[in-house]
Amino acid sequence: MTLPDSLFVSKDLIPREVELPDGSKHTLHFRELDSATFERFHEERGSDVAAERYGAMATLIAAAVCEPDGKPAMTVAKAATLKPKVQVMLSGII
Repeated sequence: MTLPDSLFVSKDLIPREVELPDGSKHTLHFRELDSATFERFHEERGSDVAAERYGAMATLIAAAVCEPDGKPAMTVAKAATLKPKVQVMLSGII
C-alpha cells in the first residue's frame, strides 16, 4: 500500500492574501508545519517557564511565515513584536 502524499507536509508554499487590522492587504507566504512543530508549540504553551509560554506563538509564526523564496520572513524576536491583532490573525491562518 502506498500512502498518499496529501498525508504529509508539502514543501510548496501557500500564498495567502491577508487583510491586516489597519485595512491594508498583503500577500504573505506560509509553509505547512509538521506535527512535531505543533507538539513543541503545545509543550511550550503548557510550560512552567513563563518565557517559553509567552514565546510559543512567536516561535510558531516565525516558523510558518516566509518569503516567496522560502526563507524565513522574520525571526522569533521580530515575531514577538507583532501587534496582538496581527498575531491572532496569523495564528488563525497557521
